[in-house]
Amino acid sequence: MTPLPSPQQLRYLVGLADHGHFGRAARACAVTQSTLSAGIIALERQLDAAILERGPAKRPVFTPLGLQLVERARQALAALAAVAETAAAARDPLSGPLRLGVIPTIGPFLLPRLMPALREAFPRLQLWLREDMTDRLADDLAAGRLDLLLLALPAALPEAETLRVAEDPFIAALPQGHRLAGEPSVPVAALASERMLLLEDGH
Repeated sequence: MTPLPSPQQLRYLVGLADHGHFGRAARACAVTQSTLSAGIIALERQLDAAILERGPAKRPVFTPLGLQLVERARQALAALAAVAETAAAARDPLSGPLRLGVIPTIGPFLLPRLMPALREAFPRLQLWLREDMTDRLADDLAAGRLDLLLLALPAALPEAETLRVAEDPFIAALPQGHRLAGEPSVPVAALASERMLLLEDGH
């Protein structure tokens, strides 16, 4: 049976992939460059697999197998982190890291009011924020890189549990004299033939 890689070896592997440079990856992992390089070589020998291409390139170049192993390493590290976070959450709910993704059309308006209330109510909560488009946030949630999303529904989140926390009505801004300008409300169907200025998909 092939010996299992250690979490430290997996961190070296992911760090090298993320930073694309042995020195920067070593600093991110809080080790010397020689220690990180030796760790990658030891991992290759342990798995009997070529992770990096050997050649004149100054930047590390991953083999196709190496790229697959990087993604597996990410998943394994996320699973290990989840074990520790689950135990911590059982001791003190809403403490420790919470990785929140939010779309740009919500973040600037909601977060300035939400953040102070969260800090006061849950002082041990470590909130990490990422602002991005819906599709990329959904990918990060599915991959375990985010824990929670604030976005507009409906959204393609087949394996996630969703909860409606607020409703934000759409408002039609019409020029003076428009045939619908005097109406108290405008049905969506009435706008079907109109030229409209809208946000891009993903907001």
